[in-house]
Amino acid sequence: MPPLFATRADLESTYSPSRVAALVSVKGGDADEAITAALIAASELAVGYLKSRYPTIDMLSAPECPATLRVNVAKLAMHQLGLGSDHLSDDVGLERDSAVRFLRDAGKGAVDLGLPGAPPEDRSAIGTILTDASGEVSELSAVVAGWLG
Repeated sequence: MPPLFATRADLESTYSPSRVAALVSVKGGDADEAITAALIAASELAVGYLKSRYPTIDMLSAPECPATLRVNVAKLAMHQLGLGSDHLSDDVGLERDSAVRFLRDAGKGAVDLGLPGAPPEDRSAIGTILTDASGEVSELSAVVAGWLG
């Protein structure tokens, strides 16, 4: 089974049990299966954004995940539950967009999830001096140094 970074409890605490149930009932079928499928899809999307920064992310389960990750995966799952339904509210769409931005930022290192395995920030370009073919400091380096202060 793929990793689940959020649980039904996370979904229901992010929204409300009645709101989740209402969205599931519109689609019909087994509620537990629908919720699990939405949580799996949301978790798989999160893996896609986070795997390069956190190589072992797919070995985590919801209890080990930071609360911010669980909430954002719950937002994605709620959106997933509402896909194909006329009952998907605008706020769920906006929260989905917010969750995707969070995952993108976490994948780039702009948000630290506090998980093991993240590579150190690459600061190799800071302080680079450009030289021309003769080894002299180039005019571009002087201009950049002036911008930087």
